[in-house]
Amino acid sequence: MKKYYCNPVNMEYRYQFIDRSTHISVSREAADPSVIAWKGSYYMFPSMSRGCYKSDDLCQWTFMPLNGLPFYDYAPDVCVCGDAVLFCASKKGAPCDYYVCADFPDGVFQKVEGEFDFWDPKIFCDDDGRLYLYWGCSNLEPIYGVELDAKTLKRIGEPKVMFGENRAVVGYERFGMDHVLNEKENSIYIRLQERVSVATGKPMEEVTRADIDAILPPDQREYLKLLLSDRPYMEGAWLNKYKGR
Repeated sequence: MKKYYCNPVNMEYRYQFIDRSTHISVSREAADPSVIAWKGSYYMFPSMSRGCYKSDDLCQWTFMPLNGLPFYDYAPDVCVCGDAVLFCASKKGAPCDYYVCADFPDGVFQKVEGEFDFWDPKIFCDDDGRLYLYWGCSNLEPIYGVELDAKTLKRIGEPKVMFGENRAVVGYERFGMDHVLNEKENSIYIRLQERVSVATGKPMEEVTRADIDAILPPDQREYLKLLLSDRPYMEGAWLNKYKGR
């Protein structure tokens, strides 16, 4: 019998209820938190909270609503830049905005319009005041990075590829429970059946290849084959500076 251990944080968080017509799923929403140290306390920003949690000991956390932040954006990141706090979060299909608060936590976050969309961001403010943004959350694309203008938050130059998956060399880059895909999970056809079943309401065992071909154009089928494959996800970019590196 396998045993699993965790170090839980006693805090309340949000849930999302999704009605897929055939079943209702419940997902935790306080995901992908980012924590900053600010004036003797710690502040944690999870997804979809429109606020943060404050702690003086990293054990007991109290929720604080904040003014000016978006509610439905995912995987937020927060960075201390000089005397201000800079916030951004994930949003696909539309430019991701930035939010700056010069009087945190009592002040209002002021929106600075973004130029492009990204997912799972990490902002890094270097000792010299230069600002960088990293992002990526995909098994098809790598982790990207670009320098931002510290005043306007506009990007300087074009994004560059930082690194991608390297499962042929790095052994821990595996997909699936316990890093192993069982036969059912690894069947692209079965996973395509699941997608079509959710979209049509048709029982999965009755979904045929003809159903898949009728609903998904060839380009989408090839895309989904890659998306549903065992290629590892590149996500959760994070950067620390230690001893000048």
